[in-house]
Amino acid sequence: MPHIQKDCPSELASYCKEVPHGNGQKWSCLSHHAMVKPYSPQCLKSMHVHTKRIAQSRGLEPDVKAGCKHEVKECAKKKKDGDVGKMRCLADGAATGEVSGVCK
Repeated sequence: MPHIQKDCPSELASYCKEVPHGNGQKWSCLSHHAMVKPYSPQCLKSMHVHTKRIAQSRGLEPDVKAGCKHEVKECAKKKKDGDVGKMRCLADGAATGEVSGVCK
């Protein structure tokens, strides 16, 4: 996540400085706050690229779709379109504890 650290220093300092490194916790924090806080265009672009990479590398593979059927349906209700939106929605759910163990 070096490009995120480079492109989002003020966002990390403002919203996620108390969040420990590892296990995607900083990423989850940034993703969560991006929905409600103003982020720089550079940071948003970097986050979009990172989210797209995650979706392409891990994506909503058949095992994720099967194991997270309920959560994917809930993300769809929240208008999280496409695999990238659903991956972000699932990541946010994991960060807040709203996602069942099979999806974490």
